[in-house]
Amino acid sequence: MKNIAIIPLRGGSIRVPRKNVRQFCGKPLMCWTIEAALESTLINEVYVTTDDDEIEEFARLYPVKIIRRPDWPDADQAAANRPILHALEQIHGEFRMVTLFATSPQRKPG
Repeated sequence: MKNIAIIPLRGGSIRVPRKNVRQFCGKPLMCWTIEAALESTLINEVYVTTDDDEIEEFARLYPVKIIRRPDWPDADQAAANRPILHALEQIHGEFRMVTLFATSPQRKPG
């Protein structure tokens, strides 16, 4: 059974606008999480789920699978699990899943 990582990346952050593409220690914040997931020996496939063109452009620089989700008008108030549930509807087969958030950039691949 494969192990997958789902990284939900939203374009419309309110408290810190565009946080996922803002520079953090020399690269966009989101890139730290993508790279850690790709470097992990515990993860077989990495999925990025996003509603944003710029985030998708950055994600395409990596060997990840992109799941484009709707730009939900109530995304600020909606449950954080909605993008994950949407992604799970798009992924087929048996797998174990971990969700990684870009707001924890200092994680290690292990």
